Amino acid sequence: MAVIWQPKDVVGGDFYWFGQIGNQHVLVAMDCTGHGVTGAFMTFIAHSALEQICSSQKSSANMGKPDLTAAEILHMLHDGVYRLLHQSQLNRNQNGLDASVVILSEDAQKLNFAGAHMDIYSVTPDAPAIRYKGNKISLGYESADVSELDNIYFDVSRGQIFRCF
Repeated sequence: MAVIWQPKDVVGGDFYWFGQIGNQHVLVAMDCTGHGVTGAFMTFIAHSALEQICSSQKSSANMGKPDLTAAEILHMLHDGVYRLLHQSQLNRNQNGLDASVVILSEDAQKLNFAGAHMDIYSVTPDAPAIRYKGNKISLGYESADVSELDNIYFDVSRGQIFRCF
């Protein structure tokens, strides 16, 4: 797996995270609210939430719990950002993010995708691009209902390229 990253600014709210959650290789692309320094602070918060998901899943894996799906990771990311920002009906913070999660299976034959206001495109050398739509939901906002996030599963073939945005 390779990532090509071309951010608009050096400091901002667009970033990606690649790591392992449980036994899974996970790529998360995010677009946080704000530009420049304010977007960078949201990036720190989202990154912290992902690290908490990682550490909680490590302890759960030892207890025999199943691996997470992409939609479950987005749910947990929403909950973490919401909690870290102290979002509530009273607080009225309007900060959050759009994100996509891609999980590559251990044998690199299957991919699990879920998107919150982000889509993924699959491109193969001999066929037109295919767009898989994420849900029209943003994460972290006090009014966001993330109960409807969908998992999309598909096979991966040699030479296939994926683009999230």
